[in-house]
Amino acid sequence: MDRPMKTTNTQKADTQAGDTARASSGRRRRVWLNTVILFAAAYAVLCLLMCGCQRSFMYFPDPHLPTPSAVGLAGVEVVQLHTEDGLKLVAWYAPNEGARYTAIVFHGNAGNIGMRAFLVHALHDAGCSVLLVEYRGYGGNPGSPSEEGFYKDARAAWKYLESREDVDASRLIVFGKSIGTGPATQLATERQPAGLVLDSPFTSAIDVGVHHYWYLPVRWLIWDKFDNLSKIDEVKCPVLVIHGDRDRIIPIEHGRKVFQFAEEPKEFVVVEGAGHNSVVDTDRQGYVSAIKRLLETAEKRVSNDE
Repeated sequence: MDRPMKTTNTQKADTQAGDTARASSGRRRRVWLNTVILFAAAYAVLCLLMCGCQRSFMYFPDPHLPTPSAVGLAGVEVVQLHTEDGLKLVAWYAPNEGARYTAIVFHGNAGNIGMRAFLVHALHDAGCSVLLVEYRGYGGNPGSPSEEGFYKDARAAWKYLESREDVDASRLIVFGKSIGTGPATQLATERQPAGLVLDSPFTSAIDVGVHHYWYLPVRWLIWDKFDNLSKIDEVKCPVLVIHGDRDRIIPIEHGRKVFQFAEEPKEFVVVEGAGHNSVVDTDRQGYVSAIKRLLETAEKRVSNDE
């Protein structure tokens, strides 16, 4: 008959060591699992927070609006735009004596139209009268900024200029800067402007978000997409794309791609040494000259249609 083996002190020690090792391994697994759960929970909260607050990261309106004269603009009319959803928006119309073209200007995502007096001067020098469009939620205007809201504001601006007897509706130029390239491109697909100017455009707001917030699932979260790239080939007028090669907010690759997908006639102007907000200041003469070339191209097409 077999007899049970006697347990030696060494065997007992080995057993205890094994139990200790297994317990230690279990504790490490629990710590690792808890860490993963905590990280996932924190990441989910961050995503929800960014999703819920995303428009506060996209739009930076200044609710105050100075008078045109306070920013060095003379002869400007303070006008009112009526949107399709019932809003009344303040805008500035800056006539330019002798100009045959009128530019509808959609500015970037911060401030108000009072900060864009330099664009009025540049466009005047290029040969345009100017309508500075103030978005909903900006400059004391009612409403809240959004992609669809901006598109409605753009349509209201076009409708307003069509109603003016001193404006030639066949010679309207649509101008967009930064986020303003969104409503500018959209309007150019819906109407028939004489030309489209895109200053520092993005392919889409999604792509800009991915660039700056690479650690978030931006493509799933973003509401206001402003997908210029999918629309630019629908634009049937001359297109001018201007971009600074040191733009850190919207890298120049965005401008190159938008230009690539645009139909002819088109021109791409690189402003060397310019950042996102210094394109005009870096090479004002080149900026104005590029717009003049667009107007010359537009005039040939408009004249042929008359």
